[in-house]
Amino acid sequence: MDMALWLLLACGSACMALSAFLPAQASRMGRIDSLELRRRRLMTDVLAANARNAGGNLAHRVTPETASGSPE
Repeated sequence: MDMALWLLLACGSACMALSAFLPAQASRMGRIDSLELRRRRLMTDVLAANARNAGGNLAHRVTPETASGSPE
């Protein structure tokens, strides 16, 4: 019984030590979330610019490259 208890204690301690030093999977989601947020903002800017331009001339639609304000 004592051997099983020591083994359980050793494995538990090793797992706690590893979890303290290794990065969690959730911490990697921050980079992906920031990319998705950037894409969503760009899409919103493009859609808003297209909605403003849709009133008259539809020949000059805004593309993602021109939505950031760069000169054509």
